Amino acid sequence: MMEKITAVCRLPENIREDYLDYAVRKNRAVMSVLGVLILGMQLFNICRVLWFSPSGLDTRNNRLYFGMYCLLFFGSALFFILQSLLRGRPAAGQQLYVWTAAFWLLWQLLLNVYDLYQDPSNGTALFTTAVLGLSVLVQMK
Repeated sequence: MMEKITAVCRLPENIREDYLDYAVRKNRAVMSVLGVLILGMQLFNICRVLWFSPSGLDTRNNRLYFGMYCLLFFGSALFFILQSLLRGRPAAGQQLYVWTAAFWLLWQLLLNVYDLYQDPSNGTALFTTAVLGLSVLVQMK
């Protein structure tokens, strides 16, 4: 059964390299836009926790959110550094996008688990949206 599934999902050899080039170009554009948005949003969130929250980093909740914001901010910055180092290497670039997508999903999952732990009535709409967005935006072979 597994062989039938992989046979259906396998890219034909004659278009594999062209598809990889196309996917890397598309993923670079999408992930770069998302990366810039993430940098801006997380910088705002970090400033909000540090300077605009009355309790600052005094509460466990604010410290946890601050840590998650910093993690995503630095992860996004690292993405841009690695992307510039891997330019011109499509296979390595595609791996970077796969790992970046996995990191983003893991970050979303951890934040949603914490939110659900705090208030179970919140639901999982944000995580579901993240998974759907990722499946639509990122192309992999």
